[in-house]
Amino acid sequence: MTIDSEHNTYGRFHLLYARKPVNLPQLVQELFKVRVMKDKGRGGIRMLTLNNRRLISRLYRHGGIFRAFTRDLFLSNTRGLREIEILNHLSERGFPVVEPFCLIEERGILFSRLYLFTIYEENAVDFLSYLRGASQAKRMRLIKALATALWNLEHLGVYHPDLHIQNILVSEERGLVFLDFDKARMKEMTGKDMEKMLWRLNRYVEKMHAEGTITVSMKEKLLFLRMYKKLSQHNIISSMAKKLGRKEYMYRIGWYFEKLFYGGKK
Repeated sequence: MTIDSEHNTYGRFHLLYARKPVNLPQLVQELFKVRVMKDKGRGGIRMLTLNNRRLISRLYRHGGIFRAFTRDLFLSNTRGLREIEILNHLSERGFPVVEPFCLIEERGILFSRLYLFTIYEENAVDFLSYLRGASQAKRMRLIKALATALWNLEHLGVYHPDLHIQNILVSEERGLVFLDFDKARMKEMTGKDMEKMLWRLNRYVEKMHAEGTITVSMKEKLLFLRMYKKLSQHNIISSMAKKLGRKEYMYRIGWYFEKLFYGGKK
């Protein structure tokens, strides 16, 4: 929606996007009343209530080994606006994503901070928790559902270079629900693009396996790849098998530097 210029500013905070009218002063005040849940996402999230509606707020942060220097400071608001565009693009086409509520920018002299607010997804658990407590039959169905969702993402033209299962919910009503499309972009997808996304997803799974957080068997990985291959017609299994050794070596190097700089933190 178009924001009324008389009501889109509160001090250094600016409303960049809102699906419905937002009381910006009230939103900012409520935001900083609640603590950061540091174990959720990169840098944590905040959960707050505004007019009897539960919201999740995520502060954008840089990733990579230099994130201690770049932190949460950005030169423009492009990153947040691009994610809003992708969330709306997917939602309008029936792909299950969280509903964006608004985006605000906290402007400094040179840099800005960006806060994305989404509607809290009721009656849902995170993918990891569900997978850990699920029977083998439920795990298999969930893995097939994930492969189908990624094929749909490809079909809808969204490339996500930082996809991982910590940003997926399992909802009683909606099945899989995807949370985070920071760094994603819309493009004409190729088999190579999807392979990059699947390697990134595998990297997170292997990292969590190494930490003892979760175990995904080779049988389950092959089920995922076979389901994706069946839907997409990409010969993904043989292509990825050729690169497996080199990729695992690169994972170990990346994890070493993360532990060196950050003690294994996200």
